[in-house]
Amino acid sequence: MTNGGTTDSGPRLRDDLGAVAVDGDIVVYDPAAETSHILTGGAVALWIALEDDDGRDVVDRVAELVGADPGAIDAEVRQALRSFGERGFLDGGHRDAGDESP
Repeated sequence: MTNGGTTDSGPRLRDDLGAVAVDGDIVVYDPAAETSHILTGGAVALWIALEDDDGRDVVDRVAELVGADPGAIDAEVRQALRSFGERGFLDGGHRDAGDESP
């Protein structure tokens, strides 16, 4: 369930993470850290947006998934990206992805 790699379009999920959808949540396994994480709510939308990178800004992709105005959720998405970076979910070059400008 991952689609890692690095592109010019922004932050990307690591290739080696395992993920499975369970009852609307996503369980992520990080083999490097030997840890599991359960993503719920908006974190699920962010994960899906990062998996299905179509070249648009990640905030725009999340907004489309949740039916919200991008401007209204920008700060929340950027904070979630920082959290993903802190948990090591993102490719190395995007540890502070939440600070990227749209």
